[in-house]
Formats: sequence, C-alpha cells, structure tokens
Amino acid sequence: MAIFLVVAGIFFFFAATVGFLRFPDFYTRMHATGKGDTFGLLLSLLGLSIYNMLENPPGTWGVQTVKVLSIASSVPCQPDSHSRAAPLRF
Repeated sequence: MAIFLVVAGIFFFFAATVGFLRFPDFYTRMHATGKGDTFGLLLSLLGLSIYNMLENPPGTWGVQTVKVLSIASSVPCQPDSHSRAAPLRF
C-alpha cells in the first residue's frame, strides 16, 4: 500500500510537470502545477508515513500526521496567491 501511494504521488508530480510544459498560458499552468503538486505531495507523504509507521514506534505517528495536515492546508494556497498577483506583474 505504501509503495502504491508513493508511486501514485510520483505520477502526479510527473503529470503536473507535463501540464506545466504543455499548457499555453500562465493560469492553466498554475492550475496544473497546483493540483498535481498538492496531490503528489500528499500521496507521497501518506505513503512514506504508512511505511514509517510500520518501521518505527507509535510515538512518531503524530509527527507524520502534523506534516501531512500542514502541507494539505498550505500547498493549495500557493497557486491561488500567484494567480492573483499575476495581473499586478504584467
């Protein structure tokens, strides 16, 4: 299960990179990278957390949960803030 989640996360990172290279304008590129990076990072961290839970004592589970929750709450805000600032730059 853990390996499947990490591989799925790598797939989303790869898909976000392809979307960034292939989409025509700034806003669609931001959408591709924002969604792909968020899902890729969450799936990868979730897979690594499951693997870590199997190898380490239960005291480290809370640290992994805090990491996943903090990233899940902050990463989707990045493309939104960049897309709002784009008209100010150009």
